Amino acid sequence: MNGSPDLDTISEAISLLEFGKKLPTAIYVYDQNGEALPFVLRTVCNELRRRLGLGEEFNILKFHLNLPKISFLEYPEFSSDPHPSLAASVLVDLATGRTRRDNYSGRVNPPILHRKETFLPPDHADIDCFSKLTKEEEAAGLLNETSRIGFRLNWDKLVAERGYGFRGHRLVLAKTSSPIPAIKAVETKIPAAKAVERHKTAIFRTELSKPLKLLLELNLLRRDDALFDYGCGHGTDVASLARLGYRATGWDPVHAPDHSLQNAEVVNLGFVLNVIEDPAERVEVLQKAWELSDKLLVVTTLIRGQEAYEDFRCFGDGILTSRNTFQKFFEPAEFLALLEDTLGCEASPVKCPNRG
Repeated sequence: MNGSPDLDTISEAISLLEFGKKLPTAIYVYDQNGEALPFVLRTVCNELRRRLGLGEEFNILKFHLNLPKISFLEYPEFSSDPHPSLAASVLVDLATGRTRRDNYSGRVNPPILHRKETFLPPDHADIDCFSKLTKEEEAAGLLNETSRIGFRLNWDKLVAERGYGFRGHRLVLAKTSSPIPAIKAVETKIPAAKAVERHKTAIFRTELSKPLKLLLELNLLRRDDALFDYGCGHGTDVASLARLGYRATGWDPVHAPDHSLQNAEVVNLGFVLNVIEDPAERVEVLQKAWELSDKLLVVTTLIRGQEAYEDFRCFGDGILTSRNTFQKFFEPAEFLALLEDTLGCEASPVKCPNRG
């Protein structure tokens, strides 16, 4: 941007921010019009808003610490919902000028916020109200399991398990809580999953799968690296890699349940997320695979446009086939956002040949 502060100046201004929720890779601040930001950041963000047509509805700013990027996030119910859902985001790369827009409004399990008081400038009128809720949730132990609280369905499940609910910005026992419209809407979208037989989706192959062939072609799996195949199915990839001289192990809840979950330099999560009918469980599986990966997590899934089923019915946010298996076909942007929102880091998309 001509006439705007350079990247070093912007980076320094971000490091000097005196308010906001600070995480290892980013700082999040509540700001609808730039008034609470220091001059440098106010200048940059207001210019970006003007150029991209972003109004005050984009009320949370995410300043990336390790990359020259700013994200504008839309939380329509930030003030009224104790844990508002993300509706849209616009990511701006300050170095290249490229942008990426994501719409979350139709997603079953969008990211949500906690500890809202940490986003606010120090003189904001809602700090006391939000802080009281955070203290109640901390006392109830709801914020201890950080891997379970970042998405709507995962959070609702945890709160229900502990016997709590919400009345406005107060944590109350479930018997006295008021129904939350967002939960009602979700319940109507996700039917019972008793008929789903995930194990039937495991494919019998005679050679290495295409995703792992690509992994070798890109030299992302080296001879001294161990690979763990999370959801290995019938174990074809594990056996094929072993024949090639690689150290490979795997686990599958049905086909290899006695094998142990293991840390490895490279963890493969191949065509697993798309067969899980529960959006909350997808997040949990992705987080677990990430915890096991010491260097690289490879995630492959089905993308919209790869549908090849003639006999199916709609089920949740995917389809149920005639074999009682579930398939979710992700939009590319939806899949990328799921990875980055769940893992808190930037993913590198690689186009893979058709499944095999």
